[in-house]
Amino acid sequence: MSDCLLGLLFSFSLLLAGVFGADDVTVSVMMGESVTLPIKPGEINERLQWKYKNSIIASFNVRNKDIPAVYPNERFTNRLNVDPQTGSLTVKNIGTEDTGEYQLEIKTSNTPDYKLFRTFSVTVNDQEITVSAMKGDNLSLPTDVKIKPDKVKWKINDTDLTDKGFDNIDVNLQTGQLYIRNIRPEQSGKYDVQINSRDLILHRIFRVNVNANEGMPVSKMEGETLTLSPDTKTQEDDVIKWMFEETLIAKMDRRIHPQPDPVLDKRFSGRLHMDSRGYLYISHIKTNESGIYDVNITNSNHIVQKRFRVTVTGSSSRSHQVMIGPGLFVLVIMSVIVLV
Repeated sequence: MSDCLLGLLFSFSLLLAGVFGADDVTVSVMMGESVTLPIKPGEINERLQWKYKNSIIASFNVRNKDIPAVYPNERFTNRLNVDPQTGSLTVKNIGTEDTGEYQLEIKTSNTPDYKLFRTFSVTVNDQEITVSAMKGDNLSLPTDVKIKPDKVKWKINDTDLTDKGFDNIDVNLQTGQLYIRNIRPEQSGKYDVQINSRDLILHRIFRVNVNANEGMPVSKMEGETLTLSPDTKTQEDDVIKWMFEETLIAKMDRRIHPQPDPVLDKRFSGRLHMDSRGYLYISHIKTNESGIYDVNITNSNHIVQKRFRVTVTGSSSRSHQVMIGPGLFVLVIMSVIVLV
């Protein structure tokens, strides 16, 4: 079969697959890492070139592997490498300034010009996500993945999760999200996840700190106003959730609107309010509203969980009306006096 016919068949197969200009891969990595923009073995057997923001940064002929790749862009001096077997591009010591679109273009024997084959949208993060939790919390570390990935790998303090033997940790294989039930202080540390699929490359690091304190004690008298503070600086992309005994009672998504949603629990109708800072107020607090109050604040840089153990006691004094005579009442205040 002639080279011309082979080129026609190759080009036709690409068009059938819809790959010219159709593939878009999302890449999210940490600053300082080496990231590889992959091509599967045998996927490309022609000339290729890599572009960054429409400037050529590498070119290579997969058919003639004896000729090394050319790297014409000084921006990436000594930081690029093209795999001679596949054409995959590796960027070493990647920085936030390297965020942007990387385009893979190919040229077949039947096409006079290079055509777009795949686009990699790369985001380089310079911060780990800090997570503050209380002993006994249920914690989730999100990946924001919407489609089931091909591969998910979690590490805790640089050791594979599977080697840790924790019986209170699960991974959602549909999203890669990690769930920790009843977290313990010894589970503090560095959590990193690597996710790979056809259209996603993700590496994210969480720095988890578990406070051994099981919750801040708060005491109130019945009828008073309860004020609970998340004690953290709010961010524009905060999602704030307040829970009472694991039931959602207040929520605010500052990405959408800087004001909280309406009261979510009818028990607190007309008495519960959350301000723009995330402070929770409950007026005329009742004894049956004693219990565990949790706040969760999540944004792009941190996750904060805080717990309050609220005790509401009955009033120390009661009012009684005592009849002295026909039609005559006197208000008597009954007080409890403790003698020491």
